[in-house]
Amino acid sequence: MPRPTPARIFYLLIGLVLGLIVTIGTQFWLIPALIADLPFGLGATPTPVVPAGPIQFTGANLERVLVAKAAQEKGGVTIRINSVELYRDGLSFTYSLTSARTGASPQVLEPETFQVSDDRGTAYAISPLGTASVPSAGLTTGIASFTPAPPPEARTIRILIPNALAIGLRPAAGQPRVAAGPWELSVALRS
Repeated sequence: MPRPTPARIFYLLIGLVLGLIVTIGTQFWLIPALIADLPFGLGATPTPVVPAGPIQFTGANLERVLVAKAAQEKGGVTIRINSVELYRDGLSFTYSLTSARTGASPQVLEPETFQVSDDRGTAYAISPLGTASVPSAGLTTGIASFTPAPPPEARTIRILIPNALAIGLRPAAGQPRVAAGPWELSVALRS
């Protein structure tokens, strides 16, 4: 073992001081920066998300209810818009989808998506709040909600359903997974 000389003790103390400075610096600056960059953010405050799209549909202020009576049949599948509800912050419509009986029982179908527009070119976004369906064999009913509210100048809304999807685990032999559309329905907003 080497003898402890004053120079070796001095270098040992310098090494301990530098090690302590690096350890403290790592604890205060490096470790918090690494933790903040982790995907699950241990202890980091999340950045607030500001919605970029239309406001969330609330359905709080109902202004009018319209009886729609719009239906279209394609390939044995009929989609009908029953009513349209106009709110201050959006619109909702109720629909029903009936499928033809092929084989032992009719298919359980659900609309793939809805694309809503009006004669004024308003872009509508679907709202998860107020949108639901009750699928069953041969008949699916539901409600779909959209924002924003139609402008006062709008006279009709157009609802486009590109396809209907079979949602059962296994379709019966000969039943396709997709009923090809499109179904395009128009509803007058003015009498």
